[in-house]
Parts: sequence; structure tokens; C-alpha cells
Amino acid sequence: MAAAAYTRQARELELPELLSLADEIRDVTEHPGFKFLASEIALHQQKLTQRLVHTSTKPEDVDYLRGQVEALSAITEAAESIQRLAADREREARQETAHV
Repeated sequence: MAAAAYTRQARELELPELLSLADEIRDVTEHPGFKFLASEIALHQQKLTQRLVHTSTKPEDVDYLRGQVEALSAITEAAESIQRLAADREREARQETAHV
């Protein structure tokens, strides 16, 4: 899924607020509990992916399995997208300041 889908609200924030939010998201994603949860989700994703590529998977299950695999990635993709947006905006702000 496109990163823009996960940054709609974040793009509306002023830079200081966005940077603060990105720091909070980083704190959450670096927490041992979140890392454990992400690991469990990754294992489940692998199981679904194996089902998806297995030759005995029914054709009518393929779209469902693809959707499940994609959806399980959403939380980490959203976190990464917001942190990337914050870094990009901070870099742009520094470049604008340097050119003034």
C-alpha cells in the first residue's frame, strides 16, 4: 500500500508536532512488547504466505490470503511512513534554512 495512505493526518501537522509524533512512534516500535507482537504477526504472515503459494490453495482463497498478508503489514508500514515523512520534512526545513 502506498505510504501516502498512512500519512494523511500526519501531513497536516506542523513540523514540531510531526517530529514529536515520530519520536513517540519510534518509542512504541522499539518497545520490547511491540517487537514481540510484530514478530508474532510476521510468523502468521509467513504461514499465510505459505498457504498462498501452495498449489492446493483454492483460487477463490487467493484474494483473501493476499489481503490478510497485506493487512498484517499495515501497522509497521504506517509507523515507517510517518517516521520517513518526519525525516523528509525536517531535512527540507533544514535545507530551506541553509539557503536563507
